[in-house]
Amino acid sequence: MQANRNAQEKARHKNTRPAHDLAAYAGVYEHPAYGQMSIREQSGALHWSWRGMFATMAHYHYETFELPEVPDRLLPDRLAITFLTDREGNIVSLSAPLEPMVKDIVFARLASVTL
Repeated sequence: MQANRNAQEKARHKNTRPAHDLAAYAGVYEHPAYGQMSIREQSGALHWSWRGMFATMAHYHYETFELPEVPDRLLPDRLAITFLTDREGNIVSLSAPLEPMVKDIVFARLASVTL
């Protein structure tokens, strides 16, 4: 586990900032098999919730945020969530490595739902 943490820290681009105000990331994102994941902005931080789990997100680099390390949680510690934009710079989806043996799972942003 320590080797994995070291590799994550080495891959991190330091001194970067998100491309959008935090409120712009807030919304409900959906995947046909994995359901809805929600992101809220509150008190200057992003808050993640999915399937009864919730956590405050920390900026990792660029458009990637991560969840904190929490013992006894089903998801991997420090789960990385990356936001994706369209050509106009609008946030249209997020992706997360929920399954270790497949590509990141992509959740599309629901246009009609904002938080």
